[in-house]
Amino acid sequence: MGTDNVLLETLYKNPHFDNMTLKRVKAICPIHGEYETFSRTNPDGTEYVGRCPECQRIESIEQQESCRVNIADSNIISDRLLAAGVPEEYAGLTFETLPPGLLANGDLITSCIELCDKKANNLVMLGTTGVGKTSLSCAILSRILQNRQGDYWPSVCYTTEARLLRAMKSTFGRREGPTEQDIINQMGRYDVLVIDEIGKAPASDYNVAALEEIINMRYITRRTVICGNISGEDLKRHFTDGLRSKLAYNSRMKDIIDKDHRRTI
Repeated sequence: MGTDNVLLETLYKNPHFDNMTLKRVKAICPIHGEYETFSRTNPDGTEYVGRCPECQRIESIEQQESCRVNIADSNIISDRLLAAGVPEEYAGLTFETLPPGLLANGDLITSCIELCDKKANNLVMLGTTGVGKTSLSCAILSRILQNRQGDYWPSVCYTTEARLLRAMKSTFGRREGPTEQDIINQMGRYDVLVIDEIGKAPASDYNVAALEEIINMRYITRRTVICGNISGEDLKRHFTDGLRSKLAYNSRMKDIIDKDHRRTI
C-alpha cells in the first residue's frame, strides 16, 4: 500500500477525524491499471483520491536510487520498466534474450533497432497472438534505457489501448485527481510510448479522437510503438486518415507472420 493510502487507512480507522469523510473507492492509473484506494471529502467540499500505490512505490525507489551505488544497472532498468507499466514477465527481456525464432527475423529486428537508434519515429507491429509483439516492444524499451546518454534517463511508457482509454474515461465527473487532458498530456510527453493490443477496444468516436490527440502531440518529436492482433485493413478502419498519416511519418510497419511462441502444446 502506498504512503498516501497508509495515511488514509489510519484516518479511516480513527474515530476522531469527524471533519472529513473517507470512503473506499476504485481508481484507474493510466500505467498500472485499476487499484483500490480511499476518497476523502474535505470540509470545504473538495475531494482527494489516493494515488496509485505502485506509482508511489516506484517514486520511493527513484528517490533512493542516487544512494544505491552498488546496485546492478540491469536491476535499475528492470525497476524502471516496471514503473513504466511493462508486465513483470517482460521486464527482464532484451534483444539478446528473445526467443530464437524472433531473432531469426532479421528485417523485423532491424526495424526495432532503427527505432531504438532514432532512425525511425514510429513502429507498427501487427500479427496474431503470441508472435512476439509485446516481447519486441519491451526489448525496445530496455535497449533505449540501456543506451541512455549520461545521467539522463529517457521517459518510457508501456500501456494497452483499453487500459489507457479506461483511465481517461475514469476522470469524467471527478473534481480531484488527474483530468482527461492531464493523461493525454502525460502520454504525449513520453520520449517513447508503446500502445499494445490496439483493436481490442471498440473504434468509437471518442476512442479514435482520444488516440489521435495523443499521436498528434507525439508527431515528429517522439517515438511511438503500436501493436495489435489485427490486420492492416482492420487498422485502417480503427484509425482515421489523419492518425494513420501521422503514424506513417518515418515509420516501419511490420506484419508478423509466425507461430505462437508461447504455445508448448
